[in-house]
Amino acid sequence: MKVDEYDIKLYNPNLSGGTYNVPTTKRMAFKEVVSAIERSGITAVVGLRRVGKTVLLKQVLNSLGEQRRDIFYFSFDEERYSNQEGLESVIRSALELFDAPLIVLDEISRIKGWSGIVKKYHDSKGIRFLLSGSASLEITKGKESLAGRLFDIYLPPLQYLEFVSFINNMDPETGPVMDLGEPNRTFIRWEDRGYLDEFLTRGGFPELVGIKDNDFIRKYIISSTVEKIVYEDLPKSFGISDENALFRIWELVSSNPSMTFIPSNLEDTIGVSRDTISKYLFYLERAYLVKTVLKSSSVTSRLRKGRKVYPPTPCIACQIDRDSTSMGAVAETAVLDKLSNGFGLEVSFYSGRGRSEVDFITEDFPIEVKYRSTISPADHHNLIKYMTIKNIDTGIMVTRSEKGIFQSGDKRVVMIPMELFLQLDRIIS
Repeated sequence: MKVDEYDIKLYNPNLSGGTYNVPTTKRMAFKEVVSAIERSGITAVVGLRRVGKTVLLKQVLNSLGEQRRDIFYFSFDEERYSNQEGLESVIRSALELFDAPLIVLDEISRIKGWSGIVKKYHDSKGIRFLLSGSASLEITKGKESLAGRLFDIYLPPLQYLEFVSFINNMDPETGPVMDLGEPNRTFIRWEDRGYLDEFLTRGGFPELVGIKDNDFIRKYIISSTVEKIVYEDLPKSFGISDENALFRIWELVSSNPSMTFIPSNLEDTIGVSRDTISKYLFYLERAYLVKTVLKSSSVTSRLRKGRKVYPPTPCIACQIDRDSTSMGAVAETAVLDKLSNGFGLEVSFYSGRGRSEVDFITEDFPIEVKYRSTISPADHHNLIKYMTIKNIDTGIMVTRSEKGIFQSGDKRVVMIPMELFLQLDRIIS
């Protein structure tokens, strides 16, 4: 197979002195990707479909094109090339044009066994690669076989300050740092950007910024993102026999954020065995459609005690079942997204006796989400109880609007409004 010359020209405007026609507003990961290309022989940008991977790659190429012209880009969203023969022909086409190009391969995770081919050209000819993919498992397999050659960067759904920057057509700002020992310093300087409700209900995907039509947003999420993953990407990678069951699991999780997921309880609802449900949940998580939070306990018992599951971004939780999904569950999804993707923290949850639960546990602090207009002393009970058991001095409560410090004996809870919490660059405990 030889790559069509028209396709080469279509994907590579730089060959005729042009640039990629992409928005100027950049994701926070832009600088990290540019830096990684210089450090690593093979760089991969991974993430959910429609979060902006292709645009990010083209923005990087426009930037690099000011210094170098030997860049070759190709996308494997096109079915006829998304196989090993197609990949070989694309790389050979690049080498016919340039001696040592930067080869950019978009959606390479659609090709089984891609890593061996990339490794061959990287090792034998010193070729640098910039890759993207929507399936974490396929990229992980590639990373293992490439033995330290590949550096991967996760591109999450839009974070809050990125969403604000896209609305205002400017690059995102760095948010404030909160010292839990002196939170009032941050409270005083805090500026409400005024886009919280819009972000929770319609944020997450760059192409949806500014769209007000909720029906359009829901259709976009399902048709442009979920159905392509569930009915095309995952079956192609893993030979899934019941795509409808896979979709039902995703829909159940998205409509019930923070639900305790026990496969044996869902066999009748989903219509497949508990083993298949567990396997399908794993596939959904590796495709970034589901986020799993395990119980805070010993390593050997965590998987046996159930887990909580969430969609990857709050707008999915809000849009998929608008009539019944509570804003409290949507807010909880937003906090998890921030903890995992904004702060890069490992997160678990706590469940003790007498229905005593704490939403999120990190290495440095526990977090409870109370997205309501007023907070009473009773709302702090579970958090204070957990802090007492674990001998922790300070915890966090993310609220709708209330800020300040709640003191109970030697335990203190810092109450942070959601809008501020989503702005923070990091938290110092």
